[in-house]
Amino acid sequence: MRHIVWDWNGALFDGALFHGALFDGAPSVAPATDEAFARDGWPEGVTPASLLTWPPADHHDRQAGWTSTGAGRSAADRHVRPDRARPAVADAVGALTAWRDAGRTQSLLSSRPHADLLAAARRADIARFFSHVDGLRTTETPGKAAHLRGHLAAVGVDAREVLVIGDRVDDLHAARTCGARPVLHRPDERVPVGRTGARDLGVPVARTLSEAIRWALDQRPGG
Repeated sequence: MRHIVWDWNGALFDGALFHGALFDGAPSVAPATDEAFARDGWPEGVTPASLLTWPPADHHDRQAGWTSTGAGRSAADRHVRPDRARPAVADAVGALTAWRDAGRTQSLLSSRPHADLLAAARRADIARFFSHVDGLRTTETPGKAAHLRGHLAAVGVDAREVLVIGDRVDDLHAARTCGARPVLHRPDERVPVGRTGARDLGVPVARTLSEAIRWALDQRPGG
């Protein structure tokens, strides 16, 4: 592996804070809802939180069964305010530094609006680690696989030498679709993929970003 594509939310930014922001600053709402649905017989690993997608408007569209546009999308996405975005994952800087110091490259990809993503990375003082930063530049959502494919083309790296680190099933599916290797970042019970779901995915699972980096550095070229 010679290049990492980092997801923002759930990898470099604490996904649990995303849940709190999505529910308008009430971090206890998502876990409490998940617990209630689990008691009601939902399969392990399939909970309201596990079904969340980014941007928030896409999540609401899927649940409602329609496609919002314009003002509707903007209103939904504003629930997660960019000024809350800071590097809440404790070992983010250490992991980014270790990969850089090993002579490898890395980039940042997210479905956040591009200007917000770039501003958040700069506020967190981690933009300096990335050869390329890509958020969404229009109100249209291309889908994660298409977004990743365009990102890899812009970076100019062979997908077979790329590791994608994310916390959601759609991150992992996008990586596989594009020919990259996925790693699931699952630091604790708050993340969207439950224990059974993590096992069933058949991908490496890292509890810390540093663990993900150690795993990547152990891989043989082309492996």
